[in-house]
Amino acid sequence: MNKKQEQFEWWITSVDEKISNLKKKLPFEVIESLDKTIDSLDVIENFLIHNCNSTDKKIDFELLDQAASYIAAVYKLNLKKSRWFIELDDESSVFYNKPGLQTNSKIYFYPHSYVTAAIERGKGNFISQVIKNHQKISD
Repeated sequence: MNKKQEQFEWWITSVDEKISNLKKKLPFEVIESLDKTIDSLDVIENFLIHNCNSTDKKIDFELLDQAASYIAAVYKLNLKKSRWFIELDDESSVFYNKPGLQTNSKIYFYPHSYVTAAIERGKGNFISQVIKNHQKISD
């Protein structure tokens, strides 16, 4: 197993710990809503939009990684046939070395990419809508 594959395996095994650490950083009203339902993603997304969407703030990459871990856990829980994977063959891929989830229907979900896209869009329910759409078209 190469080093990147080992790091990926470590990232997967540390998802629960990252979620626990995320909860230590969040206000109580956000924490109490994090029940791993798809609707709970709107709460975390709105928190990120209001706290990470400013050019004058230093980016907390650890917080974004922890949020991606929570989002991935919700995805995996709600799309039960999804599985972890990582692209390590094509270095030119935008998703090279990024943890992702894939369904049997070949639907791909990259939690880190969705975190940054959600913040940039500022919608508040972007990620939950994506996952609900994935549920509809997944087998």
